[in-house]
Amino acid sequence: MKKITREEIVQTACALFQQKGFDAVSLDEVCRECGISKPTFYNYIPSKEAILTDYYDRVCQDIMLHFGSIYQMNTYYEQFCLFYDMIIDSSIQLGAALISKMLSLNLQKDAHSFETREHLTEIVIHLIEKGQRAGEFTADISATDLYDAVNFVFLGLELKWAVKQGQIDWKGEFHRITDGLLQVREKEARHGTDL
Repeated sequence: MKKITREEIVQTACALFQQKGFDAVSLDEVCRECGISKPTFYNYIPSKEAILTDYYDRVCQDIMLHFGSIYQMNTYYEQFCLFYDMIIDSSIQLGAALISKMLSLNLQKDAHSFETREHLTEIVIHLIEKGQRAGEFTADISATDLYDAVNFVFLGLELKWAVKQGQIDWKGEFHRITDGLLQVREKEARHGTDL
């Protein structure tokens, strides 16, 4: 058997899932495509389902690797937008069918896919606090409560996007609603343009 990384297995499996659908791809097919045995697969990943249920952990790790680009943005508002844009873009790249499957798997048994990641939570709460102190966000609510509300918006829109098979502007709706929640100062607002 060839030497392989966990990430290579995940990428290969996700490509197969996107091409054929999660339920149509067997674990045998994933192993065959990766050139590994089932025991090798299980050394890296506990189950086929874990490839999806652990998806946001991989997205969060990727964001941490690219956090320098977020901090280079000129305003706290732009940093906030880029942070969530990276998560939304990753989800859109995975596709509505696989996001639906991930939601379904978590409804059957909570795999903690949609829980906030502590290290990112602290960073974003701090970013919101700094935005409030700088006057970019004028909502008179604690940064922690704002962060919770933003994440409920994110999850609600993710569910709606999956149900509508990707036929809503998830990113645009997210920023429209969170601009209102944060009470983004008018000059900071995106006005429908990408950063």
